[in-house]
Amino acid sequence: MNKTIKDDTFWLLVLYLVMVFLVFFLNLPLPQDDLLRDIVAGDYRYNYANLYIHAPLMAKYNQYILFDIILHWLNVIGSRVITAHFVQFICMIGFVIPVLMIVLKILDTHKHKYILTTLLMMLLLNNFAMLRLILARPEMIFTCWVLWGLAFKSSTQFKILWFSLGMLLIPCYWLSFFYIPAVFAIFNRPKAKILLSLSYFIISVCFWQSYSHGLWLSSVLDLPVLNHNRLATIGENKTILIMLLSPVTSIAAIIYLFLHNNKLKDVIGYMHNLNVNVIHRAKLIPIIKSLYAILTSNSLLTTTSVLFGYFILFNMIRYAAILSALFVIIISYSIAKVRLRISPIHKYIVLCLCIYLPLGVENYKLIPKFVLPKNSIVLGTSQSNYYVPFYSPNLKIAPAMEIGANEQGVQQIMKSIEVEGSVSCTELKKYHFEFLVERSLTTISPCLQIYQIQKGWRAWKVIY
Repeated sequence: MNKTIKDDTFWLLVLYLVMVFLVFFLNLPLPQDDLLRDIVAGDYRYNYANLYIHAPLMAKYNQYILFDIILHWLNVIGSRVITAHFVQFICMIGFVIPVLMIVLKILDTHKHKYILTTLLMMLLLNNFAMLRLILARPEMIFTCWVLWGLAFKSSTQFKILWFSLGMLLIPCYWLSFFYIPAVFAIFNRPKAKILLSLSYFIISVCFWQSYSHGLWLSSVLDLPVLNHNRLATIGENKTILIMLLSPVTSIAAIIYLFLHNNKLKDVIGYMHNLNVNVIHRAKLIPIIKSLYAILTSNSLLTTTSVLFGYFILFNMIRYAAILSALFVIIISYSIAKVRLRISPIHKYIVLCLCIYLPLGVENYKLIPKFVLPKNSIVLGTSQSNYYVPFYSPNLKIAPAMEIGANEQGVQQIMKSIEVEGSVSCTELKKYHFEFLVERSLTTISPCLQIYQIQKGWRAWKVIY
C-alpha cells in the first residue's frame, strides 16, 4: 500500500516537471535583454562600443568576453534563436536538477517525500525564478554552479571538478568575484576554505585587470557612479521583497515561520544581545566565536543558510533564482521533521497545481522582429535596444545595456517617450537618430514616419 502511494505521488513530481518544460517548449520564449546582446557581440568584434552609442560611461572592455565567444560559436553552428534557447535549456537543467537531488536526499525517509518535493519544486520555479532562467545571463550560470557545489558538498573529487569549472567561468562574468563566498562555504577544511577562496579571488582580479588593461577595478568602483547617473529605476535592482509578496513564496515563508515560531524569540533575543554587547568588547568574544563556528560549519543546512544570508544582503530581485533555490533547501530540512497525513483530496489539489501553475507563468512575452537597414542609427525604448540588434545586423543603437552609462539627454528622451508618450523631433535629430522603435507614443511628432508595425510595437523612420 505504501509503495502504491509513493508511486502515485512520484508521478505528480514527474507531471509537474514535464508540464514546466512542456509549457516552455510550446512557448519558446526569447530572453528580454542581455542574452540577446551577448549572442550578437561577436558580430561587433566583441566590442560593445561598435554597437552602442552615446554611452560615455560604458566599460571600455567586454565584461562577458568568454561567455560572448562561446555564444558566437554556438551561433555559427546553429542560429541566434537556437543559441538563445540552448542556453536557457542549460540553465533550466543546471538549476532544477541539483536542487531536486538535494531535496530528495533531505526528504529521503519521509513517507510523503515525492508530494512534498513536488510542492517544493513549485516554490523553486516561481515566476521570478523562471524569469531569471529565461533571461539566462552569466549570473544564472554562476547560480547553477553554486547549486551543483551544494549538491556535491560531501564529495571531495566532485568538489575539485566543481572548483575547476568555477575557475573556467571567471572570464564569463566581470563580477565573478561576488561568488567567492560559495567557495568558502562549500569546502570543508578551514585551510581549503581560505586557500581556495583566496585563489579564486586572486585569479579573478588578475584575469580581469589584465584583460581590461587595468580598467576592471575602476569599473567596479564606478558602479555607484552609474547608479547615480540613472534617470530610471532598474527593474532587476528592485527589492527582493517583491518576490516575498507573491502568493507562492509568501505562503512558503509563513509555513516556515510557523514551523519555527518557538525559535523566533531566541533569534530576537540574540539580536538584541548583539546590539547591547557591541559596546562591551569582552562580551563580543563569545559572539565572534559563535559566528566563526557558523561560517566554518560543514553542515549543508548551515552552509545553505550562510549563502542565503549573503545573497539576501544585496536585496535585489536579480538574485531571485538563487535565493529561491537556497530557501527551498532550507525549508526542506524543516518539512523533513514534520509528520503529515495526506488524504486523497490533497493529491488531487496538487495534481491541479501541477497542471495549472506552469500555465500561469507570466514570463512568456513576444518581442518585435524588426529588420532595419544596415548601418542605421536607432533609438530603442522599452528594451528594444536588445531586440533590434538581434534581428537587424550592423547597427548603432542607444541606449546601452547599462542605462546609467548613457548620456542623460538620451535617457531624458526615453523617459519622455515611455512616461509622457511624446518625443521632440529636435532632440531626436540632435543625436542623429534615423529610426525610433517604441510602444508608448500617444502623440506622434511630425518628423516620424511609420516604417514597420508588429504586435503593439512600432518602428518609425525619422524624417530630416
